[in-house]
Amino acid sequence: SKYCDLKFEFTKSPGQVLNGHRAIINIRAPKVLDSAGKKKKVETDDGTMHVIEVEDVDGDEFAEILEYIYTDIDPKNLSGRATDFYNMAKKYGLKHLLEVTENEIYRQVTVENAVELIKFAEAHDLKPLKKHVFEFIRENANLMSPENWEKLLNDLVKAMKCDIETVRNAIQNNEVELLSKAGIQVKET
Repeated sequence: SKYCDLKFEFTKSPGQVLNGHRAIINIRAPKVLDSAGKKKKVETDDGTMHVIEVEDVDGDEFAEILEYIYTDIDPKNLSGRATDFYNMAKKYGLKHLLEVTENEIYRQVTVENAVELIKFAEAHDLKPLKKHVFEFIRENANLMSPENWEKLLNDLVKAMKCDIETVRNAIQNNEVELLSKAGIQVKET
């Protein structure tokens, strides 16, 4: 830490501190310095230390982001965490990691997380992901009990703020255009 001029502190992980190098991070991921959190300068015996208080990410996840920035090695085991890492990759302008996490999200679609992933796809304007989730639901509908199928449909109606027939048609036909007719904005990519 003697040669580090950057320190990250975490609201979600009090007491956890990560050190870094402004020059390396500025070259490899400049948006980190701009958007990670509140900044302050602290004078030390070794010079000026730039402290960034990160409020929206815990220290362990941010450590994986820093490791990625320094090494270009993708975070290990994104299972269940791909959407979190997608959000961080988007926020910090990490294009390759954004692609990696998006691909991982595609692999992680289940009946249990379908509604959340449709909301996520809508929030991030990921039309292909939304279409993929509907296709997954359609292909796996026969494996669901009638009660779980109805619950899924009702959850989708609430999430998409439309009527149940629109949801059924969208699933059956895998037509994202039907969602637009229900007032759900879907942009072509």
